[in-house]
Amino acid sequence: MSDLQRLYQEATTPRDRSACPSAETLAGPVNDELVTHLARCSACAREYRIARAFRQLEPRRQQPWLLIAAALLILIAAPLIVWNTRLRSEVDRLDARMAEGARRAPLPIVTRPLPEIGTPIVDLETALRGTAENVIDVPNGTSLFTLILHLPEPRTRADLELLDSVGRVTWRGSWSAPRPESSLTVTLSAPAGDYTLRAGTAAFRFRVRHGG
Repeated sequence: MSDLQRLYQEATTPRDRSACPSAETLAGPVNDELVTHLARCSACAREYRIARAFRQLEPRRQQPWLLIAAALLILIAAPLIVWNTRLRSEVDRLDARMAEGARRAPLPIVTRPLPEIGTPIVDLETALRGTAENVIDVPNGTSLFTLILHLPEPRTRADLELLDSVGRVTWRGSWSAPRPESSLTVTLSAPAGDYTLRAGTAAFRFRVRHGG
């Protein structure tokens, strides 16, 4: 200890410490009153340094609890990781079995429609008037009918759309030819009702009746 420190302690060591702050005050927040007292009381200054040193050690004392918490977290997560790994392996095995089963499965049998006799064949011209002049009577025992669409000008392809009476598209298709053609054929099956068949910009309107 230096002479200056010894002189400071001798000059500031109180004989009566009844006016000194409590240990809780020394360990608590610093204010102007506490700073003024510590400058005049070497005993409280020494106790203040000790209290601050203990406060700095408190986080270190809590570290073992953090380590224990981390260890518990690892113990809880480890079974989940193992379960997730096994689940992925099981999913991979199931996928492999399904792929093998699909590969060995027999090819589906494609059934062709039975021939129909007496199916109607109707020539259609583009018309903006109603559908009464283009009535298709589908006889009993048949469901198909063939339309011969006379195009307004020769072309090599056309996109086809079949619309019902409310304008809902019920079928789409496309047609192409190696050279320009002025007509094309379409075989359809449709319930009774009014229809519009579009071939590009041309529209063909007709009415279907069954059992005629």
